[in-house]
Amino acid sequence: MKLDSAALSEIADYCALVLELTPRANDLLANLGPTEEVRQRYAATGFATVEDVLSPDAWTGFVTRVLPILSVISEEVTLHHEPTSAVTLSDGARFRRVDPHCNRNPDTREKLTALLGRLGLVELGSLLAGKLTPLIQSIVGPVKFERTYFYIYEEGDYISVHNDHQVGRRVDVQFPLTLGTVAGVRVLSERFLRMCYDTPGAMNLLGTCVWHDVPPILRMSPHVAPRRFNMGFRFTPQ
Repeated sequence: MKLDSAALSEIADYCALVLELTPRANDLLANLGPTEEVRQRYAATGFATVEDVLSPDAWTGFVTRVLPILSVISEEVTLHHEPTSAVTLSDGARFRRVDPHCNRNPDTREKLTALLGRLGLVELGSLLAGKLTPLIQSIVGPVKFERTYFYIYEEGDYISVHNDHQVGRRVDVQFPLTLGTVAGVRVLSERFLRMCYDTPGAMNLLGTCVWHDVPPILRMSPHVAPRRFNMGFRFTPQ
């Protein structure tokens, strides 16, 4: 993939703005006491949101510039529904993913990693995760950063209700952004799936055995293609 220097420079500028964080996030990092309420929510459900971590303008600007590039190199992830009895249906999903770790072809993994490095996304993930680790640990406990990944949802894409017990103990820290529609994630809480809408610049923390889904991405305007972008950090126990 050919990338001109102007595009790379613009992405680098937005990466720098994203890394500045918001004044509120910097205050939280300086004084972790106010995270107690968030920690209790996470302890109760395995899911919590910290609002106002990244600048909404910087985050939106960054996503709108990298999304067309990542869409081209993303791989489709599908899980087909299958009837398991006369009255039940298996889980299903459809979305796109950019994650060298999950690619089985070593040559493709190497090329993906190199491209993400050229875009500055490997460094962005490492630096942003490093900055936020004290805040994340104050909420979820002792964890360490493992890798960065990206999920892309287009019109009609979704993930049905599931948990991620098969991946073992981990915490996914995610920064979603929805463009052209309204979307989010639903999390099981008090026996209901509670809708948690995407907010630009907010940080979601998702534990392992949390039942959740991503509702279908719906078109709100006939002239605007809906998209949902999610930059995620995989954290594992120390």
